Amino acid sequence: MWPVNLLPDASTRRRQQLQTALPRLLLLAASLWLLLLAVGYAWAYWQLQTTLKLAEEREDAVQALEAIARQVLEVQQLDARRRELQALIQQNSTPTLTPTLNLVTSLMPPAVTARQLSVEQGQFTLTCESTALEPIGQFYSNLQGSGQLTGVTLSALKRLERATSVADGPGITPYYAFTVTFSQRGEKLP
Repeated sequence: MWPVNLLPDASTRRRQQLQTALPRLLLLAASLWLLLLAVGYAWAYWQLQTTLKLAEEREDAVQALEAIARQVLEVQQLDARRRELQALIQQNSTPTLTPTLNLVTSLMPPAVTARQLSVEQGQFTLTCESTALEPIGQFYSNLQGSGQLTGVTLSALKRLERATSVADGPGITPYYAFTVTFSQRGEKLP
């Protein structure tokens, strides 16, 4: 008779144990892998939310700073405008306009009529009319020879016509329009 061993040998037992343990090991490894993925995803999501929240806070801060910067710019512009107005007030408070106008009107011949005066940064521009050319030349010579005015220039001399009134009789009267530019001696022009 032959001896029969009904118990499996040790290698067979190990193989059987491995065959039964292998699916459990694979399930455990897959579970660990899924757990690591879930933790990694949760961490990345948390980082993204934190970054978005920080970006929103910074955007709000930037908008607040932009509003403050606009206010500062407005204040600076107002301050610059205030300084300009103070300089203009100081410049216009000096009594140079009235004596200059008195001088110019004293030098103006009777045939010359002043129509408009503008003063900009010490430069006088006087728009005039005359019925003849000779008074214009005399006025120009008087201004240059006064010794109190500088930069006297005559420009924009035009011959125009004007309809006369019914009292004078119907007709057309010629006249000359011109512009004289000058400044008072001692005035600094920019």
